[in-house]
Formats: sequence, structure tokens, C-alpha cells
Amino acid sequence: MPAKKRKITKVARSKKKVRAMPASPTPEESLGASAIVGPEGIDSDPFISNYLLSWQAPEFIYHPKSFNWHIFAASFIVILVGASLYLKEWIAATVFIILGFLIFRYAEVKPRTIEIGLTNVGIKVGNVFYPYNKLKSFWLVYEPPIKTLNLETTRRFSPIIAIQLEDTDPFLVKNILKEHLLEESERTEDLIDRFSRFLRF
Repeated sequence: MPAKKRKITKVARSKKKVRAMPASPTPEESLGASAIVGPEGIDSDPFISNYLLSWQAPEFIYHPKSFNWHIFAASFIVILVGASLYLKEWIAATVFIILGFLIFRYAEVKPRTIEIGLTNVGIKVGNVFYPYNKLKSFWLVYEPPIKTLNLETTRRFSPIIAIQLEDTDPFLVKNILKEHLLEESERTEDLIDRFSRFLRF
């Protein structure tokens, strides 16, 4: 008797694809794919304009230098370099020469006009975005003509950022930032800023 052929039925097994749940967007991603993370924050250009408040202001206050200012500065540097050479302090003399070069190099540099924007996740200053988790606190100095928003960052060096308010309502700025940052209302103008203003630099 011939053996009966058995039909083997192949059962296709369905493979279920499991979709991974997307991760929660970071503050950088929520502000647009054009944002690029940098060492200080996010360098972004162009930037999605989802501001709660924005304004334009110079990077810093420019003080025109008179001829007498240049004469005084040059004389002061010459005295420092001369005294260092007389005392055979070669390193100090070199430092003072470099300092003099930098002073005259940047004395006439004029500030650019930059855009400042406050959002729900951070602050944009020019082309750099600072998430709130990179900022410690803020305080306002409003003693015209001095009108600045000051931020303390988590950076080890140069942690203070001074932003010119221009004609922006300081109460609007304060009310927005208080939702995200600690306000240090007792703090005033930074000592370095005072010294620079005194020297008109």
C-alpha cells in the first residue's frame, strides 16, 4: 500500500511590531529643530518666535571716549610698564603691555543690537538661548539711566549676564521670570559694571 502523503500546512506566525514611546521633548527641542546646543546654552539662528515678551537692546552701554581719555589711559599704561621695567618685573611689564593693547583695541568697539526673548522654558539673548535650568536667579536694576536685567548662570567663569532693558516694562519682566527663577531683589549693579561705567569703558 502506498504511503499516504500528508499535507503539511504551514502556519504563518504574525509578528507584532512594538512601537517605542517617544521621549519627552527637551526645552531645546520644544523650541524648534534649528536650536543647536552649545557650551553656554543653545546657539540658534533662526529661532522660533514663541516669546512671552521680547525687545531689542544694545549688547552693552557704549561710552564715547574723548581725546583726554585716550591720553590719560596711554599715560597710565606707560607708567605701569615703566615701573615694572625699573623693578625688573618682566612678566608684569608684559601683562601691562597686553592690557594696554586690549584697552585701546576695544575702547571704540560699538555694541550690536540684539534681540532678547522670554519664553516658558528659558531666555534668548542674541543668538544664545539659556534654559531656566542653566540659570540660578535674576534681579532688576532700574535706576535710570541704568536699566538692566541681571541673570546668574551656573557657569563657573563670568556667571553674571547683564541685559539692557531699554524701554521694556520691568514689572512685566519680573512677573514672567518669577514663575521660573528665584528673584534676588536685594542685589544691585555688579561691581565690575560700576567700575567699567566709572572708567567709561
